[in-house]
Amino acid sequence: MPDWTPDGGGLAWASGAACGAECEEGGFDAVYFASADGGGVPYPLLAPGRDLAEPRFRPAGSAEGNLEIAWTEADRGSRRIHRSRLERDENGRWTLASRARIVTRGAGVARGLRWSRDGTRLFSLHEAPAFPRDVWSFPVTGGRERITDTLFADIDVRSFSRPERIEVEREDGVTVGGFLYRPVPPGGAPAPLLVHVRGRAGDSWWNGFDPIVQLLTAEGYAVLAPSVRGTGGRGAAFAALNDGDWGGADLDDLVALTHAARDLPDISADRTCIFGTGYGGFLTLGALARHPDSFACGVEAMGFADPRTLNRTLDAERRAFVEGELGPVRGNLENYRRLSLNGEGAAVRAPLLTFHGEEVPEAPLAAKSDFLAELRSRADYPLVELYFRGDTGRSIFRWETDRGANYAFFQKVLEFLSVHLR
Repeated sequence: MPDWTPDGGGLAWASGAACGAECEEGGFDAVYFASADGGGVPYPLLAPGRDLAEPRFRPAGSAEGNLEIAWTEADRGSRRIHRSRLERDENGRWTLASRARIVTRGAGVARGLRWSRDGTRLFSLHEAPAFPRDVWSFPVTGGRERITDTLFADIDVRSFSRPERIEVEREDGVTVGGFLYRPVPPGGAPAPLLVHVRGRAGDSWWNGFDPIVQLLTAEGYAVLAPSVRGTGGRGAAFAALNDGDWGGADLDDLVALTHAARDLPDISADRTCIFGTGYGGFLTLGALARHPDSFACGVEAMGFADPRTLNRTLDAERRAFVEGELGPVRGNLENYRRLSLNGEGAAVRAPLLTFHGEEVPEAPLAAKSDFLAELRSRADYPLVELYFRGDTGRSIFRWETDRGANYAFFQKVLEFLSVHLR
């Protein structure tokens, strides 16, 4: 959503559109400014080359010399609030008058940025690994105050796992990273590792509160949350690195991060399971088929194995997203065939727990049915399949749609892990 300057003379907004040679190195989610009268062309007000969002002008001030703006900016998995004064340059364009001040420091994710009406403080929804999303206040004079507290009173935040950042530089020079959560309290023996893959292509792991990760660490597992090439938060070039190559270099990134995590102290080197939903489910099946020696088991839910069938069976809106990443099938058929996992089921050795839904528009069963048929045809292969009736399978993405189904899902996941990782 755009935001108007206090005098109504201009507005700013965040966009992922390219802005030409002026900001070709930082045009992803740049903040643009335009005059309200339509004069001139929009120009980048902020374009540092990483995800920017929610530009908000401070209500108090004038259009001439006392304009101030706040925004959120991604940085290594966190999303922090920044603010800065603005001034006119020699061309009459607004530019930063000084170095931006970081309002929120340390780990955490800020969203929903707003100024108070008198301009004396900023408000946002803020979360971090040790506390869920709440309303926070940030006075311009410094400090912070939590306005709401949604964490259950009987939960001890000292029991939450705080992640450590790990990064790996790949052979092609691309650096990928992730968060490693260790069990709390730590056990005596090296902890089994669960690689938890995000559910949608392009989704990045943020350094916020994740109750599922905390549940798993409380059960004694170390959890690796990887952000591979193609994910958001690091600019347009990084986000495009897996376009047309789903399950290629991004899957290799995931395996490289897994091996890096297993080399760390107190992490078991031979007890690793991969767990993914949606696109993460596709990477899970790809990891078991194309890197069979790297994982002791896999859990996949509402994923797919064949992008071509996925494209054909999705509705128009979701198909447009797939084609934005892979292109239309017409003209790209050979690449769709290259990315498909069909025909690779014979290579899978690790046990698989897979979930399907009868009516889940974003995850049609047809998109992985041939791959699963290959596994079923092997009399000695330990495949476990569970079905959700109706649309209750969507609860794995949004637990509020059916809380009972969500609880049943994680109960089955924990049972499976206790058999194959303990």
